[in-house]
Order: sequence, then C-alpha cells, then structure tokens
Amino acid sequence: MRQEVHQKHAETALDSWWEGYRERLSEGGSHRVETFIRSRTPTAGTHSRRTRLFRTLERATNANRIERYDVTLLGEKLCLCDYCRAFHDDTALLDTVERLGSWRDGEIYSTGFTERETESSITGERYSDVVPPEIALGIYVDDSLAGVFPCTAAGGDFRPEAYLDGLAAGRLAGIGD
Repeated sequence: MRQEVHQKHAETALDSWWEGYRERLSEGGSHRVETFIRSRTPTAGTHSRRTRLFRTLERATNANRIERYDVTLLGEKLCLCDYCRAFHDDTALLDTVERLGSWRDGEIYSTGFTERETESSITGERYSDVVPPEIALGIYVDDSLAGVFPCTAAGGDFRPEAYLDGLAAGRLAGIGD
C-alpha cells in the first residue's frame, strides 16, 4: 500500500512536468529530443532496448510528435579536470553533460550522471570524471533544456522510455495541430 502511494506521488510529479512541457510547446515552441549514448556498442543485454528506443523515436518523429531527434556519443567517461577541459576539442559537450546532470524542475531531477573522484595509489594523481548513463534523453524546447530522462520524480525513477511512452499515449496531443 505504501509503495502504491509513493508511486502515485512520483507519477503526479511527472504529470506536473508534462503540464509545464505542454504549456511551453503550446506557446509555439519547437521541440526536439537529443539522445545521448555512452558507447556506439550497447552494453551486453541492452541491444534490443536501444533498438526499441531508436525505433520509437523514429515513429514519434514520423508522426510529428517531436520535430526531430539527434544522437550524441558521449563516451564511457569524461574527465572534468581543468587541463582536460581546456584540451578537450568540444568543451560544449562537457557543458552539455554538466547541464544534463544538474537539470531539475521542482520535484523532478536528472539521474544517472555519476561524478567520481579518481585517485591513483601509484602516481598520486587525483581527478574528477563523470560517467554518463547508458542512454539519456535531453528534451529541448526552443533549444532550452526542458527535461532529462532518466530522472527521479518525488522518489520514483523514470527511464527514457517513460518520456517515449508519454508521447505514444498522446500527452502532447493537440499541440501544434
């Protein structure tokens, strides 16, 4: 019983996010989904999940539920030290990962971006890095980050599929028609 109440509270928090998202889109905003993947090769056991996710994004685009989706390869981990940040060819990617990892809207916030401290007992080196989730969705309205999946809403966890399930269920029906 307690778990049902907890899940209902989490779904209510996610419903609030959907309402805000609909409102922004109803004001004429463009929307796209940026799919962030950790590796070109899915982790063992996740190939069919990734395939379903991309097929669902294609169907959502073809049905005009989203304007477009893009895919960005993040890599296994990104070093956050000042030297690597300055040396990195694409500092915008690090900024994007930091925005994704720190995104929050009321009771809902992104999860899955794990910041770590690494220390070598041999060399004494110490640095920070971030490990992204296997798959993450950045939801953008007018090029502004409006949502991130995976996320936690009021203690309930929502995978990227939760966003896609919402699209398929018609959560944005009537907008832009």
